[in-house]
Amino acid sequence: MGFAEKFEEKVRETIKQYKLLQKEEKVAVAISGGKDSATALYLLKKFGYAAEALFIDLRIENYSEENLKIAKDLCEKLGVKLNVVKLDNGIKIKDCRMCGILKKWVMNKYARKLKAQKLVTGHNLDDEIETFLMNIFQGNFELNAALGPKPGLALDKKFVQRVKPLYFCTNEEIERYAIEKNIAFNKKSCPLSKNAFRKVVRKFIRQMALQNKNFKHDLANKILEMKSLFKAPEEKEVMYCKICGEPSRNEVCKRCKILKSAAAPTF
Repeated sequence: MGFAEKFEEKVRETIKQYKLLQKEEKVAVAISGGKDSATALYLLKKFGYAAEALFIDLRIENYSEENLKIAKDLCEKLGVKLNVVKLDNGIKIKDCRMCGILKKWVMNKYARKLKAQKLVTGHNLDDEIETFLMNIFQGNFELNAALGPKPGLALDKKFVQRVKPLYFCTNEEIERYAIEKNIAFNKKSCPLSKNAFRKVVRKFIRQMALQNKNFKHDLANKILEMKSLFKAPEEKEVMYCKICGEPSRNEVCKRCKILKSAAAPTF
């Protein structure tokens, strides 16, 4: 069995072991133009899942235009329907944190509009352990409850369950697979990520991996073992943002707080 076959088997096993997807479900795949989401969409199509693609146009300089073209070409090649959501002109993304909050809100709302039962993201092993360590370093321990192949989010009719089929795949493995399968992706980094804290954490992980080649996989498995320690109380009632009506931990969700501070129109 060659590399590509082993890679595909790893993803299949992750889907099966964690019960991420069912063939009869409608699946929305969030794609960005990057290697991870492109590979996730390619694999789900190959595995026979009923998938549609969801692209969020963040209007970041020329970067978003390049990504949209890549997404369109990929979906045309795979025969997958592409749904594009454009952020309003009044919204200007300033940093990674703002981008993440807005994307998460849009992904959930529009996956629900598509009547998708699952929302697939391209998060991989590197992404997960980076996020885990960032949450630890910044004191946001409870946020680690949302990690893992199938985040344990509160059950609510307005939530679309997010799943991560590439959870146990590294950056290097995904890039190698994408190249072998001629899956086009944007090799450029987002211009907003230049000073991101994630890059500092990524450098730390790289150094640790040089000392222990199993560091990444060991930590990813340990995160799954420790997830119960980070979970918020199960009895906590789901709230709805009084502005947009979407699920929120507070009266006003993070997305609406951002728009209010930026004096931007809603969408």
